[in-house]
Order: sequence, then C-alpha cells, then structure tokens
Amino acid sequence: MHGREFHPKERLIHILTLVPFLFLSGCQATLPKFMPPLEEEGEVYLYTQPFPQEAERLTFTIEGILAISGEGREFPLTLTLAEIKASDTRRQRLLAFGRLPPGAYVAFSLKIRKASLRTEEGETGLLVPNTPSRIDFPVNVSRKRPPCSRSFSR
Repeated sequence: MHGREFHPKERLIHILTLVPFLFLSGCQATLPKFMPPLEEEGEVYLYTQPFPQEAERLTFTIEGILAISGEGREFPLTLTLAEIKASDTRRQRLLAFGRLPPGAYVAFSLKIRKASLRTEEGETGLLVPNTPSRIDFPVNVSRKRPPCSRSFSR
C-alpha cells in the first residue's frame, strides 16, 4: 500500500468495502439436496471469490443476506457460510442460496455481525456498520431455473 500503514479500523472499512465485490452469482446443480422441484420460483446462488491476500488476517461473521427486488421487496437467502476466516478466503466458496419469485432483482444486502483482525498483539475486535451494506447487482430470476453465472467482481 505504498508505505502507508493503516489503523485496524481503517483496514476493516477498506476490506469490508471490498467484500461485497467478491461474490459470484450463478447456477448450482447439486445444492440443496432433497428439495422439491422448482415450480413458480427460480434460484440464486452466491459464491465468494478468492479474497485479496491482505484479507487473510480478517475474520467476520455474516448475520444475513437479502435479495432486493426491483420493487424494493427483500427476500432472505440461506447462509451456507456465516463465518469467513482465513481458510475460506483462498478459494471460491458457496456463501448463500435461495428460492425467489421470478423477476428482476437489483441488489443484495449484506449484514455483518462482527469482525476481527489478527495482529501481532493478537485478535483485535473491529467496528462494523450498524446497517447492512447494499450491493447493486442486477439479476433476473426465471421460473423453474437458476440464473446464468454472473460475477460481482469488478
């Protein structure tokens, strides 16, 4: 970072601003098992992409993720990975999925419950926003099928 040392709270803000852009929305054929076939709804799957190397010292817990429709309605997704730790940041991981009514979705909302940063002195608790972070990312959900793969990465 060009020689500037960031305070742990500044790092959290910097890293949490990057986190929303580290997701992938796409098709998934194997999860979840034993669910009834799609009828009037479609599916969405969110994946993490590998995080930047500097995020390896960060651990955070996700309280919830919502899909936001074009009309502003919110639909909760099922979390499959609520706590993100160093071992989860190196590769793509399924983060959340959900069955949604067909239609246009304009964003996802991500609420972080807690976060910490591993430092030379040990774990340091970090301040997290009180309100969810909105990630503007349009997805069209079709009846009886998941959307085609699209990446949040920018």
